[in-house]
Amino acid sequence: MGKIIAVVTARREEVTGGGAPVFAAGSPEAAERLALELEKVLDCAASRIGDHHFVLVERTPPVR
Repeated sequence: MGKIIAVVTARREEVTGGGAPVFAAGSPEAAERLALELEKVLDCAASRIGDHHFVLVERTPPVR
C-alpha cells in the first residue's frame, strides 16, 4: 500500500485531520489541474476521490 503524500480539494471544509498536506483549489477543474501538476513534480499517483477531491499516493516500486 502506498503512502499518502498530499490531498488536493475544491472543498477544503470537507477535508479534516490526517497528516498529509492539503492543497485547496477554487474549483473542481482547478483541483484537477493542480493534482496533475503535483503528480508530475512529486513523482506520485493522483487519484480522484469523488467530484472535488484528489489523493496523491507514493508510487511503490515493483516487487522482484
